[in-house]
Amino acid sequence: MIDFFLAKAQHSLWKIKLISFLHGELDIKLTDFVSHRDCRLGKWLYSTGMAEYGSIPEMQSLETLHQQLHAIASIILEMKHLVVSESAHPVGRFRKRKSPETKVSGNERLWTRGEVDAAELELAQIEPLSEKIVDSIDSVEQKVKQKLPRSNG
Repeated sequence: MIDFFLAKAQHSLWKIKLISFLHGELDIKLTDFVSHRDCRLGKWLYSTGMAEYGSIPEMQSLETLHQQLHAIASIILEMKHLVVSESAHPVGRFRKRKSPETKVSGNERLWTRGEVDAAELELAQIEPLSEKIVDSIDSVEQKVKQKLPRSNG
């Protein structure tokens, strides 16, 4: 059985890393944030989670919420990765987009005010989704515990 506490902790750590990256405080591996299958929660979800608990409605909800969270993270990261080349005119060319396997620095460039505003709007969606993900994990855990045989003692 999954350690549900660990699943929630890993999800919280993912969220902290995303925010730290956006503030220029951390380098990240893009696949951990863009792909809902490659983060730690996603790896569990698609390896054994759905196989063992997929019949629980909250587990199906968790999968959908998790995909939505990564879609929003992808939008935010896409905003951050349109990096103006040092040799180009400020309105000019952009660097070639990085491979998802590449580690990237959170402080590659400064954001414009409009980009900050747009990113903040997207980021504001992360917390409510994150809370729903944690609630779904809690619900799955409760249902799994209810199905476990009770010990006499």
